[in-house]
Amino acid sequence: SKAVVIANQTGHRFQLVLVGDGNQFDELVAYAKKHPEDILIHGSVPQSDIPKWLAGSHVGVLPVPDEEKFRVSSFIKLFEYMAAGMPIMATRIRCNADLLKEDAPYVFWAEGADEASLAKALEPIAQKKQELEDMGKDALIDVQYWTWEASARKIDAGLRSHLSNHD
Repeated sequence: SKAVVIANQTGHRFQLVLVGDGNQFDELVAYAKKHPEDILIHGSVPQSDIPKWLAGSHVGVLPVPDEEKFRVSSFIKLFEYMAAGMPIMATRIRCNADLLKEDAPYVFWAEGADEASLAKALEPIAQKKQELEDMGKDALIDVQYWTWEASARKIDAGLRSHLSNHD
């Protein structure tokens, strides 16, 4: 939230839309009231409404800090954003970097989860705002590599390769 406000103070017109709740919900609501043009907070919505919310968005954001609890698994939001055909702004932490190619044309990397790093990562998004829709199409193509079926094929191939080396 603070990164968006910082970016907008330099002349950009980003709006951060937050859907859901969590530990800092009340704090975010209070901050959003001070910056109503920059931040829109909506509480929890039914799962069935998520596609509608994603369809109205331009970039999916994963501003996750590099902490041990986040290093062990990926976020379902990453795949939801890709499946919705959205470019992604993500912090360069292992669970994101393991899944997203370094040179993926639809990823905007933030080097940290602090306000300055996130605000800096917003700059290239502003520069490429006319290209975001096409970037999202690339994300939609790449998400096909992360379906359950694709994962099962990889496991099957690995097992067959390993088992063929043994009698």
